[in-house]
Amino acid sequence: MWLSDPARSAPLDLTAHPHRQMLLLKLEFSICLASMDRRFHSLIQERSHAGPAQEGRLLDQIPPSEYQDLVPNSPFGAQLGYQFANRKGGPLLQYLQSRGIGRWILLHFHDLFRATDDIKGPHVVFASATGFAPGSPQFHIHVPVSAVLSPPLQERQAILESTFKFLYVPDIGGKPIRVSGTYGEDGQDPYRNLERLVHYLAEPGPDSKSILERDFDQYQGRLPALIVNSYAQVDHVQKVLQTIPFWHDKTIAMKSDAESDPIMAWETGATDSTIRRGEIERLREKGKKLPIFPLLAFQRGYNVLDDQGKALLGSAYFLVRPFPHPDDASLPVIGVNAYTIKEMVPEWIVPASYGDSATEMIGTLRRHAYHEWMRQMPSSQKEHGLQGMANDLYDQYLWDQFIIMWQACLRFFRGGRSANIYFVDGAFHPMNKTRSTLKGWIRILDDYLAPTSTKDPFDRQLVEALYGPAHLALKTLEKELP
Repeated sequence: MWLSDPARSAPLDLTAHPHRQMLLLKLEFSICLASMDRRFHSLIQERSHAGPAQEGRLLDQIPPSEYQDLVPNSPFGAQLGYQFANRKGGPLLQYLQSRGIGRWILLHFHDLFRATDDIKGPHVVFASATGFAPGSPQFHIHVPVSAVLSPPLQERQAILESTFKFLYVPDIGGKPIRVSGTYGEDGQDPYRNLERLVHYLAEPGPDSKSILERDFDQYQGRLPALIVNSYAQVDHVQKVLQTIPFWHDKTIAMKSDAESDPIMAWETGATDSTIRRGEIERLREKGKKLPIFPLLAFQRGYNVLDDQGKALLGSAYFLVRPFPHPDDASLPVIGVNAYTIKEMVPEWIVPASYGDSATEMIGTLRRHAYHEWMRQMPSSQKEHGLQGMANDLYDQYLWDQFIIMWQACLRFFRGGRSANIYFVDGAFHPMNKTRSTLKGWIRILDDYLAPTSTKDPFDRQLVEALYGPAHLALKTLEKELP
């Protein structure tokens, strides 16, 4: 390349630079990417033609064309580009596109025809209880709550009668075995640590039965479930269990709908040890087997019931603490959009303090949003993981992950049945770290439910109605934490 040719005049002298070869390699990669970009955009522009041939799976996620004009741009413009990530399986180049603030449509759908026809509507009803999660950028809806549909008293009582426990699984040094957040740390392998947790639960004990086997027999017809963070972890856990004689043919792993052939899904023997995500409500038809789920695919939208219409699942083992992937660019997008909406409620206009003119106000909003974007990016942290998060971003993480976890737990209490909830990954409560996810969940709920809380009384009532049982269960668990 001309930059490395001493006979040519280059704008930068890299001859003695300590990272010369890496810089040249990055420059070469960027030039190739720029060349590819034009061709790639041609492909994106033809996505409507490519869609049917690809079974509707497109390379980017954009609003339907009917709604694109209704979605306001992100405060610092449309986000479009590429992300290069070093993954364990090899480098990954991702195409990223975010066209605007999608939640704006939800919050303003009722004003759709007001400007043109002076008509109210279409009316919108938000019926998800987790739409009120005041610290969560992912789940909270900035609309005043009009009513609370109370759960059956027997389900609330069932939660109070359930067991919530941090299951301490020690390594050879006596510390809890951690899965989440261990990749690249002191030579640890998260998949190897996951195997160790599975063996601890599934290998026979002194009474010739394993922890899972005793749980398997404890309830009449109810099943324990193993919960991990991804379909890859589901497959790995199932392979480990299949090496243990008792569990060889007694597991069933959830597969994404994209991985399974719906025609073959229920053919005898074709998927005897797997079940599609869309068929999970028919789990009882698979017999007495140990199900393995990825958390995000199981958390909401499905009820796994027995023939009596009550919870089929009796115990939850969270083998991996939920944590967003460092390369997931969707969370900073969600964070910036949530920040923008929060800045504009309740009047839904840019605050007057942002400037004296529309141009100045939009410029200020853009600068603030860009600052928030950079702050949300994992690469801006001085330390990776929870320890490197700013306090307010850590609280947002706690709210997001609490909602995800709690939605999954509620599947186990359907019909007023109690259940056992076990947090197995040592990362839920690392003894040598300053931030414990379990204690963090208790703290964010204490902010509203503790006697000394200074939050708005109405918000406190809502949190009590929605998450009060979870708070009591976690407070009981806290007493037993090492």
